[in-house]
Amino acid sequence: MKGSEGEEPVEGSTAALLKRNTKAVANPLAGGDDGPVRLLVPDKTFQKKGDALIVSYDDLDLIKVLNLKVPEPNVMELLPDWLKKLNGEKVQIRGFMYPTFQEEGLERFVFCRDTGACCFGPNPVIYYLIDVHMQEGKTTHYIQNRPFDVTGTLRIKPGIIPETGLVYELYHLEDAVVRER
Repeated sequence: MKGSEGEEPVEGSTAALLKRNTKAVANPLAGGDDGPVRLLVPDKTFQKKGDALIVSYDDLDLIKVLNLKVPEPNVMELLPDWLKKLNGEKVQIRGFMYPTFQEEGLERFVFCRDTGACCFGPNPVIYYLIDVHMQEGKTTHYIQNRPFDVTGTLRIKPGIIPETGLVYELYHLEDAVVRER
């Protein structure tokens, strides 16, 4: 919640955190091409399909949501409330399977936005990748270069390399089911 036009944001609000953290961004790549980190999508609602919320990679794209190019360890403080509320929710998302070394019996895989350089190149954008863990006792096969849906419980938990402080992962899907068409 923020104050009226021209007023300072209410302390403890997402807007206040964004304002404070925008000044403290140490990583020159952290802000997008259009300047510092700032909230671009203040509110969002989701349609339901069965018992799952329909989410897209655009909803998870921190450049589009926060103008945030490279997440830092404090990324959870920067997320808008609507995105934080997805943590622990059952969601359905469409994407592509990152190439694996295994054809059958996959208990987990990396799900990605597309097959372009953002995901399949040498330095994939971490918020275009989701670490997927299949439902207990279920597996899937490798699905090459074809979009499909995955339903599961979304967890938003940054993985941080202790030595460098770099965030290497952010999104996870647990108890997942692959929905091929």
